Amino acid sequence: MTQAHPQKENDKSGSARDVSAKSPTVYYIPINDHGVKRWIRCDRDRQVIDVVDTDHLPAGFSLDPHLLPASKHLPSIPYVVSSGTLVPSALPVQAILEACSNAVEGAKDWRESKGGKIMYEHRTQAGSTWVEMRPGENETEPDDMTIQALWQQVRNLSDLDADIFLAIMAQAVAGDVDPKGFVWITAQHILNYRGILPRIQRDEKTGKKRQAGHRQEDIIAVAACVERLSTMWLRVKQWILEPNPGKKKGPKRTAFSRACRPILVAETIYQHELGDDDDRETSVAVAWKVSPGTWIEPFLTAPNRHTAWIMQRTLQYDPYHEKWEKRLARYFTFHLRINASHTGKVLRRNIGDLIKELSLPVDERHPERTKQRLNQAMDSLVSDGIISAWEYHQDNAKLPSRKWLDQWLGWDILVHATSSTTERYQNIASNAERRGLKAVALQAASRAKGGDHYDQK
Repeated sequence: MTQAHPQKENDKSGSARDVSAKSPTVYYIPINDHGVKRWIRCDRDRQVIDVVDTDHLPAGFSLDPHLLPASKHLPSIPYVVSSGTLVPSALPVQAILEACSNAVEGAKDWRESKGGKIMYEHRTQAGSTWVEMRPGENETEPDDMTIQALWQQVRNLSDLDADIFLAIMAQAVAGDVDPKGFVWITAQHILNYRGILPRIQRDEKTGKKRQAGHRQEDIIAVAACVERLSTMWLRVKQWILEPNPGKKKGPKRTAFSRACRPILVAETIYQHELGDDDDRETSVAVAWKVSPGTWIEPFLTAPNRHTAWIMQRTLQYDPYHEKWEKRLARYFTFHLRINASHTGKVLRRNIGDLIKELSLPVDERHPERTKQRLNQAMDSLVSDGIISAWEYHQDNAKLPSRKWLDQWLGWDILVHATSSTTERYQNIASNAERRGLKAVALQAASRAKGGDHYDQK
């Protein structure tokens, strides 16, 4: 079922040779042939001889030695997403989500920069993050074909890539992390997190129904997303807080800069399948040993630790038919967490800015459809427990009977956190309130002494 990369060693001349040359001349590779476990019999060079059923395996048969390293070290992998889970909510995470959404809507905000990089910028007051597709390190002057290939990688991005990135982040936060910071995650875990159910088949002999595994096309789609995420780049430049020992003003602001991969893949395990002609073996990645890139380091501990509770329903929304719900749910998940740092339970957001930031489509010819789609999506977030309520702000100007789209895009909406969200972030809100009261007291004391105003960092 699984395969690791071939192990090789150097001979006396220094050239690599395959250590399997010392092993038996016939190997057996387990495969899932449309829900039935069968075995590929192959020679030393891994050329297929034939396929046999389990009942026809010879006594003492030899497994392909390339399978053994992977099967030995793959541990039991916990499921960390049930009703919801914690994920990092730092700006680089939000940048990747926005970049994926923008790419699937035509990549209008992606641009080509010097050196052939194709990049998307996420800018806030705290700093900027660039999501990049880069040419190879040795390609100092990429040709047109390379640049077009990079643009194609961008166009292949979608909200599914964003979901899988969040699933990996959730596993990294709550999973069984090894001493080097890596965790295992499988395509099955990711599909289950997204609410994609395995196929159900009826046994021909007993007539009973049984699970037959997830559809191969779903597994292949997950593998393609992991591959894209592991090849893109992040460049982060933002302000972070660092401890300031011996100073009364608390942590100091420091510029943080880093360029790295969003995720690192240390190992990959493959599943083998029979081709339609029954004489050709194909393989697809089904499990990965992964870790967030080094961009995450300052955001793992206080005072820069930022994690948000994301509902599983957010991952379950269909990335094609429910993209309004999915993107809005992700946005409010992170911004309600940010708002808790300012003791806020209600978000006020401009509709036009929200639609632009999430790359949501606007039907200029039939604006009523866009308005109804937003209303429908927001109502779904309420019924699904992502938010508790929402409404248009009472100070919004009345819309004219015609040509009202621009004015509607200028309206504000109010979004209310659920009670469970408020309770989960209560400590964050309480700490923010204490910091605010302390700052006010210090400012008042400074004014009373006639000194400089306290500079709140």
